[in-house]
Amino acid sequence: MRYNFRQIEGTDNAQKAKQYTAQEKAKVAMEAIKGDLTMSQISSQYGVHATQINRWKREAIEAMVTGFGNKSKTADTSQAELVGQLYQQIGQLTVERDWLKKNLQLLDLAVKKGLIDMDNPKLSIKLQCELLRLNRSSYYARATGITSDEQKVLNRMDEIFTEHPYYGTRRMMHV
Repeated sequence: MRYNFRQIEGTDNAQKAKQYTAQEKAKVAMEAIKGDLTMSQISSQYGVHATQINRWKREAIEAMVTGFGNKSKTADTSQAELVGQLYQQIGQLTVERDWLKKNLQLLDLAVKKGLIDMDNPKLSIKLQCELLRLNRSSYYARATGITSDEQKVLNRMDEIFTEHPYYGTRRMMHV
């Protein structure tokens, strides 16, 4: 059995241990995982001891297993973070919408009608009326003036009620 002892640096017979890059280690480990060549063939081809090759092979397999496991956890974590952010945004938008609904109640009918955009493809007129708390019938209703005949009837009713305030609707109909 042959032992290779490294000398302490600074002495005459100092040898530096060969340092392998991650790509070289991965290449050797993949050869060992494939199993096409024996361990002694891989060892002589790359100049690495069989024990070292077995260690790299074991580390590569463990890294593959943990690599697959971590991806799903990070995906779950990022998915959970995204869902949390979306719920926060939904909450914020709900608060803003409720505040607007409360403050838009103070507006009069003409202003509310003016705020409705008939050409908005994303918000229907029904939804806009709902958000403004405006009845759609109020939005669509057009003001009509009182005709002269209706005005005459109203004036006559006013005269009768002024003369006889104790008359009810039944009596006013027969006068």
